[in-house]
Amino acid sequence: MTRSGLVLAALTLAAAAAARAQDVGADSTPREERGGSGGRPFLVSPSIGIQLSDRASALARSVPVASLDVNYRLTPVLAIGFSGSAARPKTDGRFFSLVELPAGDTSDFYRVSQRVTQFTYAVQAVASFTASILEGPRLHPYVLASVGGYTFTMDPQAMGRTTRYSGPSAAFGGGLRFPIGANAGVLFDARDVIFFSYERSRLDATDPLLRTDKFDPVPLGKPAAKSTAHNIRLSLGVTFVPRGRGE
Repeated sequence: MTRSGLVLAALTLAAAAAARAQDVGADSTPREERGGSGGRPFLVSPSIGIQLSDRASALARSVPVASLDVNYRLTPVLAIGFSGSAARPKTDGRFFSLVELPAGDTSDFYRVSQRVTQFTYAVQAVASFTASILEGPRLHPYVLASVGGYTFTMDPQAMGRTTRYSGPSAAFGGGLRFPIGANAGVLFDARDVIFFSYERSRLDATDPLLRTDKFDPVPLGKPAAKSTAHNIRLSLGVTFVPRGRGE
């Protein structure tokens, strides 16, 4: 995450510099409060963060994730838009059956994991508000809800072929935006990304010919499979209003 942190810091500084350059001689009120171009600006918000995967998902507990939100403000409070994210979690082989490899008079047993590519995509509604702390700058808390889907692309070397697995998803959460000038800001976002119709067995990379059921495939203390997986995503990013033609 060190490299990602440096990238985010660079993005934040760039956004701040751009906002400061555009603010010279302009109204200091943030554009998203003034209404921006035509009173209904787009807000673009790239971010990086951590996904805390559901303990029953068979995914690594902590996974770096990159996200992008693009929202169109219908009113000073309500916006609609698109949210997407990408991550590369590793599966936890302890949730799957052992692989047995005969070795003379004995056998060796292994657990198999793989690194998968995870995509989420959704349409969302965002309600934003304005708040201030004493005499400090105004802040913008928001809440959101989205519906969409998720897709896992398996490791072709582990699976022996290209395999994808998809299902429906939803998300609920919110965050806080800190304005930097009239056209940019920094945000902190937290949301529960929910995978429905979830089948962790689809992430199993063990060879059926070598799989053995002599032992419990889920060790003691590991949660049983479930069809709904709750994944908490915490992100830090920047948000900005793209400049329109003639601005």
